[in-house]
Amino acid sequence: SAQSAPEWKTYPLRHHSATAVQGTVEQMLLPRDPTAQVVADGRGNLLHVRALPTNHGLAAQLVQTLDVPQ
Repeated sequence: SAQSAPEWKTYPLRHHSATAVQGTVEQMLLPRDPTAQVVADGRGNLLHVRALPTNHGLAAQLVQTLDVPQ
């Protein structure tokens, strides 16, 4: 069904570099969603995440948790 198809979402980062956070987000998502992809956009400091809709909540939570002032 369309609901279970993976979708891309973009998460902006303010405090950390997208490349620094990318690996952690990927490691946390992959066990739940083996097809997940996390792409860091260093220019815009964005994280592009391809995951099942049910896993985007986790992705958003991870970005929020990781992207805190140093």
